[in-house]
Amino acid sequence: SFPTRRSSDLRALQRLRAMFNWAIEQDLATTNPTLGIKKPTKEKPRSRTLSDDELAATWHACAGLGYPAQQFVRMLILTGQRRDDVRLMHWSEIDLERRDWTIPAERYKGDRAHLIPLTEAMAAMLEDMPFRDRAGYVFSPSGGGKPYGNVVKTKRKIDKAAGVTGWTLHD
Repeated sequence: SFPTRRSSDLRALQRLRAMFNWAIEQDLATTNPTLGIKKPTKEKPRSRTLSDDELAATWHACAGLGYPAQQFVRMLILTGQRRDDVRLMHWSEIDLERRDWTIPAERYKGDRAHLIPLTEAMAAMLEDMPFRDRAGYVFSPSGGGKPYGNVVKTKRKIDKAAGVTGWTLHD
C-alpha cells in the first residue's frame, strides 16, 4: 500500500507495471509483483483531443519514422484504438479478406472480443507491411517475434517534427 495518494505514486506504479510486463516479454521475469497493488488515486480522465490540423501534422511527421514506428502511429490515428491494443496487434487477429480486426477478449478492456472494421486505408497499410505472411505481431522490429516497444522515443520525435505537444499516444 502507498503512504500517500499522489499522482506521482500512480505514475510510479504504472511504470513499475510496464517494466515488469516488459521483463516478462523478454523472459527476464516470470511474474509481475505489481498486479495485486491497487491504484493509489483515482485518475482524472484526459480530455485532450487533437484537432484535424494537429492530426494531419502528426500524420505527416510520421513520414520521418522508420518501420514499425510510422505504421504503428498511423494505425493509432486510423483506428482510434488504445495504444497497447494496436501495439500488440497480432496477424492472427486480422482478416484482410473480410476487412476486419478482432481484438480477443483476453486482451481487450471489458473482457470481451472487439471487432474493428478495416477501412481501405487500414487494409492497404496492413497489406504493405513487411512480414505480412508470417505469424506474430504486426508492429514488430523482429519480424513478428516481439511487439514494438519504443513508443516514448517515437512520441518525442513526432512532437518535434509536428510541433504538436500536450498529448499522449493514448489520446
